Amino acid sequence: MEPNQGPLTTRKDDIDNVPAIHQPPIHRLPHEVLAGIFTALQPRRRSRHTIPFEVAMSHVCTYWRDITFGTPLLWINIDIYSIRSLECVSSYLTRSQRCPIDVRFDIWASDRLLSPEASGATILPLVDLVIQHSDRWKTLLVFTSHTTTTASILLKLADVAAPLLQRIRVMGDDGDNVEPPSGQILVSSPGVLTGGVPMLTTVQMGNMRCLPPLANVTTLHLRASHFSSSELNTHILSDLTTACPSLTTFSIHGNFRGDWIGENITMPSLRSLWFQNGDTLAAKFLATVSLPNLESLWLDCPQYRVIQVIDHSIPRPTFPALKYLTLQYFDFYASSQFAKAFPTITALHFSFCNPFHITFLKETLIEDDHSRWPNLDTLVFRTTRETHAIKFSKTLDEIVSERQRGNNPIRKLLLDKDILGNLFTADSLRARTNLDVLRPDNFDDPWWIMSHMDFGDRL
Repeated sequence: MEPNQGPLTTRKDDIDNVPAIHQPPIHRLPHEVLAGIFTALQPRRRSRHTIPFEVAMSHVCTYWRDITFGTPLLWINIDIYSIRSLECVSSYLTRSQRCPIDVRFDIWASDRLLSPEASGATILPLVDLVIQHSDRWKTLLVFTSHTTTTASILLKLADVAAPLLQRIRVMGDDGDNVEPPSGQILVSSPGVLTGGVPMLTTVQMGNMRCLPPLANVTTLHLRASHFSSSELNTHILSDLTTACPSLTTFSIHGNFRGDWIGENITMPSLRSLWFQNGDTLAAKFLATVSLPNLESLWLDCPQYRVIQVIDHSIPRPTFPALKYLTLQYFDFYASSQFAKAFPTITALHFSFCNPFHITFLKETLIEDDHSRWPNLDTLVFRTTRETHAIKFSKTLDEIVSERQRGNNPIRKLLLDKDILGNLFTADSLRARTNLDVLRPDNFDDPWWIMSHMDFGDRL
């Protein structure tokens, strides 16, 4: 054998020194180029039941493993599904090095399997681990099933500092809320992240006592459940306006208790407002609060109460800057009253409407004097089911035709794909207006745009 070892050794050296040209083409790419490709291809979201993209790439070969482990941006999404995520989260925190991270406590599925008493304590080791990296948080999502779990996590966040945090979202089944202690609510006294959040601009929470510092917040979503004991009244709103002077976007979803009497409030910076409640909160709010610069209003609430309160308010509230009005689950009966209450709008969006009574809208839009909604140039329709396509198509064609004849043309008509697919007058409408299917990128209502943005705290 010894005489043959020389040639074998020489042949082995030749194989070890094969020119790079004989390697797979992708292996000839520089490290940084392949790392950039991996980063660009990484999905924004992953299912908890699939292997993450970055892990799959690291299993292909040693070369790819070295690249993925050496690319911190591939490991910045810290997804926490249960206590079993502990080892994985620790690895991600290490591999992401000093990069800003998106932290997601998406533990609803595992939390609901535990008792309320046990759920909070179970997740605390992971909370403690992630808090050690709070200086790198960019977004934070807390999605639980039990209120006790939410309370346990928020208690740990009480005095935490998160200098890079831009968005925090706390939500869950039974209320997005923590059972509030007794005593007066002081929004100006933060309940969490009191160590400092100078870059925080977006907050979603249900409990007014657990709000973080709001000095730089521009977007605030308050959410409560039917079982909530959260309170919102003129006193709290006044305190909120002071604590959050830069607020431009505000939504109130759910049922908040409280009396709306006393002082009038002005929110000069507010541009977008959304109500989703089953009570009269929207009506009380709009009648009490002065909104001189409001541009977008979304009403998913008892709309007849809104009109009733506005009609009987002295002085009658006005919204001089309003451009976009969305009426959700609207039946068109009160079209003329809404035209009187919000006369300045340029875009009218009917979200999940019942088009059977669209003739009431036609009567409002094509009056002889054309004084109703004179600036309106965009109509948007979405519906859950279209069972009167012929009637709807004919009426829509009449509206567009008459508005054009009256020099108040509808310049843009956006319909969801189901309505557009059943539209019998599409050719006639296309001759008079810009008819198109509604997409995330062709309707410029701030709420519509925001609802399609993808951030690290989005489910």
